[in-house]
Amino acid sequence: MKLILKITFMKKMIIILALLTSLMKSLQSSITKIRNNGVKRLNPVIFINALLLVKHPIISLDYADKWADKISKMKLQYKGIKENKHHWFDTLPSVELMDQWENAINELCDAQDWVIAHGNQGTETRDIKWEAAYRLAQKVKNNVEDICYENLEQAGEIAGDAYMKLTVLMGRKKRPFYGESKIEGQVILHGTFISKRQATDWECSTDPDDPKKWHEIDIPPTLAAQTKVNNLPSDTEMYFHERTILKDGPTEFGRIIKVRVK
Repeated sequence: MKLILKITFMKKMIIILALLTSLMKSLQSSITKIRNNGVKRLNPVIFINALLLVKHPIISLDYADKWADKISKMKLQYKGIKENKHHWFDTLPSVELMDQWENAINELCDAQDWVIAHGNQGTETRDIKWEAAYRLAQKVKNNVEDICYENLEQAGEIAGDAYMKLTVLMGRKKRPFYGESKIEGQVILHGTFISKRQATDWECSTDPDDPKKWHEIDIPPTLAAQTKVNNLPSDTEMYFHERTILKDGPTEFGRIIKVRVK
């Protein structure tokens, strides 16, 4: 038994030494390349930090397929944030957003009650009400995710209070989603990059509060966390959001940004 433990320990030490040797060779190679390009001084800590992985708390609304279940879940999320059990939501989301969300949930419930009472009629109206309530729920979810980023150790409690799903990913430092317009009629979007094995899904709108507008302009998903959107109206404010597609499926659409098209 002792012999087996010694062999296992030695194997682990060999693996660790191999990793450290590979890291040192990589650092030495990078240092040499930069020095050859004219940089005389270099702090190797910069490279070590670049290799470190960070935690990414991803919050999702996690709605079921059945209408009764997902409407109940949305009402529970609103209640959890409103009750603010552990005072995580003192500043976010805003009172105005919560009021809008409450009204949208009530309208959705009325529309669903109509569908039930009239033999599955009125589903189109119900679907429109759902889309409106869902878009507001996404805005609230983004605020909850921000709070989780600021309080990583308590992210589980925060998500639990909001009745939302928490997934913690390990990846590179999260880059904020932004867009820029340098050419007339074109916007370049720079998305969130977490993993080498990811794709990015994009949406564009002229009016972020109108759910139908998000589907008017088609932007194909990309393997890179960057894309160009062409043939946009010049001198116009356009709105964009993105979601990351990972091996376990897509995250939900995140924060909305506004870009003025040149």
